[in-house]
Amino acid sequence: MLNRIVNFALLLASFTIALPARAQTPPERLDPCVEIVQESSLMTRPMLRQFSQVARGSARAEAIAVLGEPYCRLQPLEVELPDGSMATVQREAYPFEFAPHIWYVVMYAGDRYLTFDYSFPDSGRSN
Repeated sequence: MLNRIVNFALLLASFTIALPARAQTPPERLDPCVEIVQESSLMTRPMLRQFSQVARGSARAEAIAVLGEPYCRLQPLEVELPDGSMATVQREAYPFEFAPHIWYVVMYAGDRYLTFDYSFPDSGRSN
C-alpha cells in the first residue's frame, strides 16, 4: 500500500512540474493574411455606417467605393451555396480604427458583395 502511495505521489509531482513548462510556451501566432494590400487601411465608424447601406449582392465596385482598398486579403473559402453548388469566396480585411485587434471581413463571390464577418487575428481565431 505504501508503494502505491509513493508511486502516486511521484506521478502527481511529475505532472505539477511539467504543467508550468507547458503553460509558459506561447501559442503559435498565425498570420491570417495571404497578401497585404494597404497597410494604412482602417475601418472607421463613418465608413461602417455608410457601408451598412450597401446591399448584399451589390457590385464589388460599389463596396470598394465606400471602403477603399483593404488592409489585406485572407485565404479564400470554398462554400456551398443554397442551390447546392460550390463557390469560392474572397475575403478582405479592414482593422477597426477604434479596435485594431478586431477586423471587419468583407466577403465577395465573384464580383458581388456577399456578406461580412469579424476576425480576431491576435487571438489566433478567425471566423
